[in-house]
Amino acid sequence: MSMVLLTKNKRHNLRAIVYNYGFAFCELLNLVVVIVSMCLLNLVLNSEFANYGSNVQNYQSFVPNDRAVELTNPMTDPMCHLFPTQVSCSVKTGAITGGANKGNIICLLPYNTFYQYYFLILWSWYILLIGLTSIGLVYRLVQLLLPAFGKMRLNAMFDALGVSHENRNQVENLNSWEIFLLARLVGTLKGSQVNKLLKAMEEDNPHNIETLSLIVREA
Repeated sequence: MSMVLLTKNKRHNLRAIVYNYGFAFCELLNLVVVIVSMCLLNLVLNSEFANYGSNVQNYQSFVPNDRAVELTNPMTDPMCHLFPTQVSCSVKTGAITGGANKGNIICLLPYNTFYQYYFLILWSWYILLIGLTSIGLVYRLVQLLLPAFGKMRLNAMFDALGVSHENRNQVENLNSWEIFLLARLVGTLKGSQVNKLLKAMEEDNPHNIETLSLIVREA
C-alpha cells in the first residue's frame, strides 16, 4: 500500500485499482452469499422462510374485533404452521382379537418452540445484513464514481484527527482508488503519523517509502 501511494508508475496504479474494485467485489459477494443462504433455507422450509418474519409480524399485529366476526384474524399462526408444537398422531395398540386398535392422540413437540424463535431471529438477521450490505454497496458505488465524495470523507477523517490543512494539498491530486487506499491507511494511524504520511507523499524523496514503512510500524 505504501508503494502505491508514494509512486506513480503503471504497475502500482494497477494494484490500487485492483485493490479498490476487488474490495467492492467482495462486498457484492457478501450480499450474494446472504441471498443464496436465504434462498436455500426458503427451499428447505417449503418456501415459507422468505416471508416468515413479515407473516409473523402481520399475524401478531392484527387486532381482533369482538363485535364483528368478519374482522377476526383470517391467518393461521405462521410460527405454528411452519413449526407445529401439537400434532395429531395415529397410535396402534394390541387388541384382544389379535389385531390392532387404532387410536388418535395429540403429540407434543416442545423442541419446535425453540425453532420458531430461532428462525425468526435468523430471518431478521438476514434482512438486516441485506439492508446494511446494500447501503454499503451504494456507498462504494458513489465512492468509485465520484472522487469528490471520497475526498470529503477523507477530509472529515483529517478533521477528526486534527491533521494540518497545510499537508492536505497532495490529496487533491489523487484519484478515487488512491483516495480509497489512503482512507484505509489513515484509519489505522494517529494524527501526528498522518501529518508525516502526507509530508512524505508531497516531497519527492527516494527515502519516502522507508519513512512511510516506519510510520505504519508505529501504528
